[in-house]
Amino acid sequence: MKKSGFFILVVIMLFAVPIFVKAEKNDGKFDNKNAILLGEEQKYLKTVNVYENVIKDENGNIVSADLLTSDTYEITKEDWEEAKDDEKIITRSTTTIETSYKLMTTSLYYNNGTYRYKNQLNWLSFPSVRAFDVIGIGHYNNITPSSTPTCYVEYVTASGAHYTNTWCYKKSFSSGESGTFPLPAQNLQSLSIMFYFDAAKVNPNGTIYSQCAYGDYAHGINSSVTLSDATNHVVNGSLGIVHDSSVYFKFDTINEGVVFWNGTW
Repeated sequence: MKKSGFFILVVIMLFAVPIFVKAEKNDGKFDNKNAILLGEEQKYLKTVNVYENVIKDENGNIVSADLLTSDTYEITKEDWEEAKDDEKIITRSTTTIETSYKLMTTSLYYNNGTYRYKNQLNWLSFPSVRAFDVIGIGHYNNITPSSTPTCYVEYVTASGAHYTNTWCYKKSFSSGESGTFPLPAQNLQSLSIMFYFDAAKVNPNGTIYSQCAYGDYAHGINSSVTLSDATNHVVNGSLGIVHDSSVYFKFDTINEGVVFWNGTW
């Protein structure tokens, strides 16, 4: 669920390196290989966008268009896997209908006294609008990241080149964290976005009896989306990513992935 929010703008350049990384880091005490999965929720998502007055670049990406409608549905794993053979773009006399599929996995891990909150988004088919997207995790306000969250975009181009973009504009709130990043413009074979952080107590001497991770993702569906638009949001616990009403219509909305864990920390 989404409502309106407010925030700020900064401009930074994209940095990408042509190497295929990378598993999660063993930051501090956290040993990723031996971590215990406390809970996980997967959401298989189908989005149908209808555009008119479409102009595309040499890679087939939409650089200018009028968005008529946008609808996102949660589907079954079986339907998602069968979608590999679906026709993704249908062009009619006055409109273009684009269907894209993505999988969001929200997880909570534990290892060596450390809790890791993680959200990952995998695209099965790739959107034609490639501007700025936002990935985030909402949480209770009694925890906070122990250090700056990790965010990166991994992709493989149609020619087989592997890239990892580690640039991400990160924002932190009392009940959520987010990363905003540009989507690669190339023709792709695969595309995955990962965002995670290790938790610390806001009150180091307090006792926490339950934790909850609310995974969310906002894809820019309007070709005019800018970094300023994408970062004009808050992350508000169970509401997830909440864009300001002035730019809300430029992003798709999904139901959050929810992972709840009940235990003493």
